[in-house]
Amino acid sequence: MSTNLDPLFSSGKDDWETPQDLFYELNEEFHFTLDPCCTPETAKCEKYYTEKENGLIQDWDGERVFCNPPYSSGMQDQWVRKCYEHGTKGYLAVMLIPARTDTKRFHDYILNHENVEIRYIRGRLKFGDSLNSAPFPSMIVIFGRKGKVRMKRNNNFRPPESLVEGTEETLVLVDYSNLLYRAWFVSSKRAWVAYCKFFDMLRLCVKRSKQKGVPLKVIFAGESKTKLKRCDIFEGYKGNRKPINDDKFQKFRSGLEDIIRFLGWEVVSVEGAEADDVIASIVNKKCHRCLCTTPCENCDCHLKYKTDVVIFSGDRDLQQCLAWDRVLIYRAPGLFVDRNAFELEFGIPAAKYSVYKALIGDKSDNIKGVEGFGPVHARKAINAGCVSEDIWETGGKEAAEDFKLALSLVNLNTKLEVPLDGLYLGPPLIKGKEDEFAKKFDKGRKVLLEVQRLAEEF
Repeated sequence: MSTNLDPLFSSGKDDWETPQDLFYELNEEFHFTLDPCCTPETAKCEKYYTEKENGLIQDWDGERVFCNPPYSSGMQDQWVRKCYEHGTKGYLAVMLIPARTDTKRFHDYILNHENVEIRYIRGRLKFGDSLNSAPFPSMIVIFGRKGKVRMKRNNNFRPPESLVEGTEETLVLVDYSNLLYRAWFVSSKRAWVAYCKFFDMLRLCVKRSKQKGVPLKVIFAGESKTKLKRCDIFEGYKGNRKPINDDKFQKFRSGLEDIIRFLGWEVVSVEGAEADDVIASIVNKKCHRCLCTTPCENCDCHLKYKTDVVIFSGDRDLQQCLAWDRVLIYRAPGLFVDRNAFELEFGIPAAKYSVYKALIGDKSDNIKGVEGFGPVHARKAINAGCVSEDIWETGGKEAAEDFKLALSLVNLNTKLEVPLDGLYLGPPLIKGKEDEFAKKFDKGRKVLLEVQRLAEEF
């Protein structure tokens, strides 16, 4: 009897394309800026290196690396070592590799290292477009994390300590574009699949965020449709980002806006501002933040604030909002980040995150930062209270100007007048309009089921 085995199981196969849904889940957590070993067709980041450019000999400093290397043993050794060295500098490198714990590279560069975290993947992955699972188990290896800290999935919904008695409302602030793009990129360019994914992700966020007996409201925060004010400060801001010129994507984006309006909602934006600024301004209005230079004693001013805020976004800039009380960030399904989790991971106060970002820069937004500062140096300077001195000693007046510019771009605007009056913030208004919805939108019946499931969670 002859058996036609899928090429996936060939022992000669060296490249295994990362499953798209796995990458987007990791990217929500880590915000990658570089894919150093790929083809133009399989690249996961805007910046990437192919075999011709040879990522092994390139400078990765300052990059947040995602690496799914060639799977031959000799090549694995070199890539694991490169990622390990990147992590020892205080930078981030995340690898998807076979879980081969008997190899020399595993014991030399992965096991029992302070700055390395291992996540074993349950079951076996399906790589690329294969119908079959891989013939080996896989693991995620994270180089450059502080200690062995991991923000674990919280399958019991919100962290118990975030449930405060006397809460009057839970406000879910959705980073609309962030959720929109994630839904699209896991849809195989099928609009109705992306619609379903969008509302399913929102449903899970609502389900995990709500508190018994407390009303839950939703606000969608969008980007300005006019020129960003940050571009007036620095013309090259986000200049390295390429727009998606895909007709299918544009139709999906327009269609989703129509669905949002059909359900009674609006996407809130402010001219010249980003969604992050809109969210930060709402947080500043709804939540308490102590700005005293010395800790307050017996201060009860926070007691007048009765709103919990859950920010649904993978954008790391929004971690600045964790400086306010009663704020959580929801990323992947089941993953909540609060102030304690942030400070445990980064080793700095949440209130200093903008300073940290300004020092190390952000290549995804084309923000240079300060030459000579990586994550380790920035963390030490912040905790020692000597940021200004270190900047001047590192690069003098030029470094100081670089920091000033970076900080002006990184800092979120918390003083916007966000137009919330008269805005509907409740569950999707679908009851009685089911047939109209099903006829109006692509694969309307299937999308309708996800909308109805979302409505049931309120």
